[in-house]
Amino acid sequence: MADPSERLCFDLDQSPFFCDGHGYLIMSRSLGGMTVAEFCQAHYEGNERDRKALVRRGIYLPLLFDGDCMLDDALVVVGDLTPEESSEAIKVLTWKLNLACGHLLICCECGEAEEIENAVQNQREEHWAVFESIEIPPGEYLFELYATRPHFILRFSALIEQPPMPQMEDGWIELPSLGEFFEDSDDG
Repeated sequence: MADPSERLCFDLDQSPFFCDGHGYLIMSRSLGGMTVAEFCQAHYEGNERDRKALVRRGIYLPLLFDGDCMLDDALVVVGDLTPEESSEAIKVLTWKLNLACGHLLICCECGEAEEIENAVQNQREEHWAVFESIEIPPGEYLFELYATRPHFILRFSALIEQPPMPQMEDGWIELPSLGEFFEDSDDG
Protein backbone atom coordinates (compact mmCIF):
# COMPACT_ATOMS: atom_id res chain seq x y z
CA MET A 1 0.00 0.00 0.00
CA ALA A 2 1.04 3.61 -0.46
CA ASP A 3 2.58 5.63 2.35
CA PRO A 4 -0.13 5.78 5.05
CA SER A 5 0.38 9.52 5.40
CA GLU A 6 -0.86 9.94 1.83
CA ARG A 7 -4.61 10.17 1.49
CA LEU A 8 -6.33 9.35 -1.78
CA CYS A 9 -9.94 10.44 -2.28
CA PHE A 10 -12.51 9.81 -4.95
CA ASP A 11 -15.90 11.54 -4.78
CA LEU A 12 -18.56 9.41 -6.50
CA ASP A 13 -20.79 12.49 -6.62
CA GLN A 14 -18.34 13.93 -9.19
CA SER A 15 -18.63 10.89 -11.50
CA PRO A 16 -21.43 9.73 -13.85
CA PHE A 17 -22.01 6.67 -11.62
CA PHE A 18 -25.68 6.04 -10.84
CA CYS A 19 -27.39 3.11 -9.14
CA ASP A 20 -31.16 3.26 -9.08
CA GLY A 21 -31.39 0.30 -6.78
CA HIS A 22 -30.69 -1.11 -3.35
CA GLY A 23 -27.74 -3.39 -4.13
CA TYR A 24 -24.06 -2.66 -4.66
CA LEU A 25 -21.08 -4.92 -5.26
CA ILE A 26 -17.77 -3.61 -3.90
CA MET A 27 -15.02 -5.73 -5.44
CA SER A 28 -11.69 -6.21 -7.11
CA ARG A 29 -11.66 -5.98 -10.89
CA SER A 30 -9.55 -9.16 -10.93
CA LEU A 31 -12.37 -11.06 -9.15
CA GLY A 32 -9.77 -12.88 -7.07
CA GLY A 33 -8.50 -14.69 -10.16
CA MET A 34 -11.93 -15.98 -11.14
CA THR A 35 -13.39 -15.58 -14.60
CA VAL A 36 -16.48 -13.42 -14.95
CA ALA A 37 -18.48 -16.60 -15.64
CA GLU A 38 -17.20 -18.26 -12.43
CA PHE A 39 -17.91 -15.15 -10.37
CA CYS A 40 -21.41 -14.72 -11.81
CA GLN A 41 -22.15 -18.42 -11.28
CA ALA A 42 -21.33 -18.03 -7.57
CA HIS A 43 -23.03 -14.65 -7.14
CA TYR A 44 -26.17 -15.02 -9.27
CA GLU A 45 -26.78 -18.75 -9.29
CA GLY A 46 -25.00 -19.91 -6.16
CA ASN A 47 -26.39 -20.16 -2.67
CA GLU A 48 -25.59 -18.15 0.44
CA ARG A 49 -22.62 -20.41 1.19
CA ASP A 50 -21.12 -19.59 -2.24
CA ARG A 51 -21.48 -15.85 -1.64
CA LYS A 52 -20.05 -16.11 1.87
CA ALA A 53 -17.01 -17.93 0.47
CA LEU A 54 -16.35 -15.00 -1.89
CA VAL A 55 -16.78 -12.51 0.95
CA ARG A 56 -14.55 -14.55 3.28
CA ARG A 57 -11.79 -14.53 0.62
CA GLY A 58 -12.06 -10.74 0.31
CA ILE A 59 -13.15 -10.90 -3.34
CA TYR A 60 -16.28 -8.80 -2.91
CA LEU A 61 -18.86 -7.29 -0.60
CA PRO A 62 -22.52 -7.60 -1.64
CA LEU A 63 -24.23 -4.66 0.10
CA LEU A 64 -28.01 -4.32 0.23
CA PHE A 65 -29.36 -1.01 1.54
CA ASP A 66 -32.84 -0.12 2.71
CA GLY A 67 -33.14 2.58 0.05
CA ASP A 68 -32.06 3.52 -3.46
CA CYS A 69 -28.91 5.36 -4.53
CA MET A 70 -27.18 5.05 -1.13
CA LEU A 71 -23.60 5.09 -2.47
CA ASP A 72 -24.12 7.33 -5.50
CA ASP A 73 -22.56 10.31 -3.72
CA ALA A 74 -20.20 8.38 -1.45
CA LEU A 75 -16.63 9.40 -0.75
CA VAL A 76 -13.96 6.73 -1.28
CA VAL A 77 -10.90 7.27 0.94
CA VAL A 78 -7.63 5.34 0.89
CA GLY A 79 -5.85 6.29 4.09
CA ASP A 80 -7.00 8.23 7.13
CA LEU A 81 -10.22 10.13 7.63
CA THR A 82 -9.85 13.82 8.37
CA PRO A 83 -10.40 14.84 12.02
CA GLU A 84 -13.76 16.35 11.01
CA GLU A 85 -14.83 13.14 9.22
CA SER A 86 -13.70 11.03 12.19
CA SER A 87 -15.67 13.11 14.67
CA GLU A 88 -18.89 12.94 12.63
CA ALA A 89 -18.70 9.42 11.22
CA ILE A 90 -20.60 6.40 12.48
CA LYS A 91 -18.89 3.11 11.63
CA VAL A 92 -21.41 0.84 9.93
CA LEU A 93 -19.39 -2.09 8.62
CA THR A 94 -15.85 -3.48 8.79
CA TRP A 95 -14.39 -6.25 6.65
CA LYS A 96 -11.53 -6.88 4.26
CA LEU A 97 -11.11 -6.56 0.53
CA ASN A 98 -8.25 -7.99 -1.50
CA LEU A 99 -7.36 -5.54 -4.27
CA ALA A 100 -4.17 -7.23 -5.48
CA CYS A 101 -4.77 -5.85 -8.99
CA GLY A 102 -5.12 -2.26 -7.74
CA HIS A 103 -8.56 -1.75 -9.31
CA LEU A 104 -11.58 -1.21 -7.07
CA LEU A 105 -14.99 -1.65 -8.67
CA ILE A 106 -18.18 -0.23 -7.22
CA CYS A 107 -21.05 -1.75 -9.17
CA CYS A 108 -24.78 -1.28 -9.12
CA GLU A 109 -26.21 -4.76 -8.65
CA CYS A 110 -28.29 -4.94 -11.82
CA GLY A 111 -28.77 -8.69 -11.75
CA GLU A 112 -27.03 -9.24 -15.07
CA ALA A 113 -23.73 -10.97 -15.82
CA GLU A 114 -23.27 -8.61 -18.77
CA GLU A 115 -22.97 -5.64 -16.37
CA ILE A 116 -20.24 -7.44 -14.40
CA GLU A 117 -18.43 -8.21 -17.67
CA ASN A 118 -18.63 -4.53 -18.70
CA ALA A 119 -17.29 -3.41 -15.31
CA VAL A 120 -14.38 -5.86 -15.37
CA GLN A 121 -13.49 -4.76 -18.91
CA ASN A 122 -14.14 -1.07 -18.02
CA GLN A 123 -16.62 -0.71 -20.88
CA ARG A 124 -19.12 2.06 -20.24
CA GLU A 125 -22.08 3.20 -22.20
CA GLU A 126 -21.82 6.88 -23.04
CA HIS A 127 -24.60 8.13 -20.75
CA TRP A 128 -25.09 5.16 -18.45
CA ALA A 129 -22.54 4.39 -15.73
CA VAL A 130 -23.67 1.56 -13.46
CA PHE A 131 -20.14 1.01 -12.17
CA GLU A 132 -17.12 3.04 -11.14
CA SER A 133 -13.54 1.81 -11.47
CA ILE A 134 -10.97 3.38 -9.15
CA GLU A 135 -7.22 2.74 -9.25
CA ILE A 136 -5.66 2.40 -5.82
CA PRO A 137 -2.35 0.90 -4.67
CA PRO A 138 -2.54 -2.92 -4.89
CA GLY A 139 -2.94 -4.71 -1.58
CA GLU A 140 -5.18 -6.34 0.97
CA TYR A 141 -7.28 -3.69 2.69
CA LEU A 142 -9.34 -3.19 5.77
CA PHE A 143 -12.67 -1.91 4.42
CA GLU A 144 -14.75 0.35 6.66
CA LEU A 145 -18.09 1.86 5.75
CA TYR A 146 -19.00 5.03 7.63
CA ALA A 147 -22.21 7.04 7.71
CA THR A 148 -21.94 10.84 7.89
CA ARG A 149 -24.72 13.36 7.48
CA PRO A 150 -23.93 14.23 3.87
CA HIS A 151 -22.95 10.75 2.57
CA PHE A 152 -21.39 7.37 3.20
CA ILE A 153 -17.60 7.06 3.28
CA LEU A 154 -15.89 3.91 2.01
CA ARG A 155 -12.49 3.83 3.73
CA PHE A 156 -9.62 1.56 2.77
CA SER A 157 -6.52 1.15 4.95
CA ALA A 158 -3.81 -1.47 5.43
CA LEU A 159 -5.16 -4.77 6.72
CA ILE A 160 -3.24 -5.50 9.91
CA GLU A 161 -5.49 -8.09 11.53
CA GLN A 162 -8.53 -10.04 10.41
CA PRO A 163 -11.81 -8.37 11.44
CA PRO A 164 -14.87 -10.47 12.35
CA MET A 165 -16.89 -11.73 9.37
CA PRO A 166 -19.95 -9.51 8.81
CA GLN A 167 -23.43 -10.97 9.21
CA MET A 168 -25.11 -11.95 5.96
CA GLU A 169 -28.77 -12.57 5.20
CA ASP A 170 -29.67 -14.47 2.02
CA GLY A 171 -26.18 -13.81 0.64
CA TRP A 172 -26.21 -10.05 1.31
CA ILE A 173 -24.82 -7.72 3.95
CA GLU A 174 -27.97 -5.77 4.77
CA LEU A 175 -27.70 -2.12 5.80
CA PRO A 176 -30.16 0.65 6.64
CA SER A 177 -30.48 3.84 4.60
CA LEU A 178 -28.19 6.77 5.46
CA GLY A 179 -30.93 8.78 7.17
CA GLU A 180 -31.70 5.98 9.61
CA PHE A 181 -28.35 6.52 11.34
CA PHE A 182 -29.34 10.06 12.31
CA GLU A 183 -33.09 9.83 12.99
CA ASP A 184 -32.75 9.81 16.78
CA SER A 185 -29.90 12.29 17.09
CA ASP A 186 -30.54 15.37 19.23
CA ASP A 187 -29.14 18.48 17.58
CA GLY A 188 -29.56 20.76 20.43
